[in-house]
Amino acid sequence: MKTCPLCGIRFENQEGKCPLCEQETAETEIRNKAAFTREFYWRLYSIFSLAAFLIILVIDFVYTPGLSWSKIPLLAISYLWITLFLLMKIGLKSFTPQLLEGVVTVIMMALLDGFTAGKPWFIDLALPVMIAAGALFSLTLLVCRMAHLRLLQTTALNVFMAGIFLILLELLLKHHQQGTFSLSWSLIAFVCLLPLSIFFIYFDNKIKKSGKELKKYFHL
Repeated sequence: MKTCPLCGIRFENQEGKCPLCEQETAETEIRNKAAFTREFYWRLYSIFSLAAFLIILVIDFVYTPGLSWSKIPLLAISYLWITLFLLMKIGLKSFTPQLLEGVVTVIMMALLDGFTAGKPWFIDLALPVMIAAGALFSLTLLVCRMAHLRLLQTTALNVFMAGIFLILLELLLKHHQQGTFSLSWSLIAFVCLLPLSIFFIYFDNKIKKSGKELKKYFHL
């Protein structure tokens, strides 16, 4: 026998709802919540990914001999599935999953370079850009953890690193396109980002001296 938490009558049925007020019991609520867990969404996403993968693969085989246009969509589906697997099953709080994600991204970009026509771009452009981004991200994460930076200090560091990344990106782009190393727009972007980074540091010091928290400073 079950007791309705709303009207208090005792009843017995398989649905778990009160026959008088149709209020769900605690057991039913727990069962409904348990049905929509992270594992449920992961399995649902895997089913949809597999279905999309097979549909694209079959359509390509039916209309063209072998694999042609489906290579890039199949690669994208596989990459998204692996990324979500690392995020949901392992988590990205440690360096190991982030390293695995970097390796998967490198492999994906190399395959994408092989699937697309034109001048190869993976070795000269994509790989150096990913290495630069990974190095700057790891350095930022290391500094934040070792120095125990506050929110505005972390923001200032991220803005500064973004400016450095833009400089490296333009150098790599110019080398890939023209075979030379030169700077133009990235210097302008860096000069614009640098004062913003300095402002965040100044504002953080001002808040620290005032003894107020960031939320209280903005009346949040």
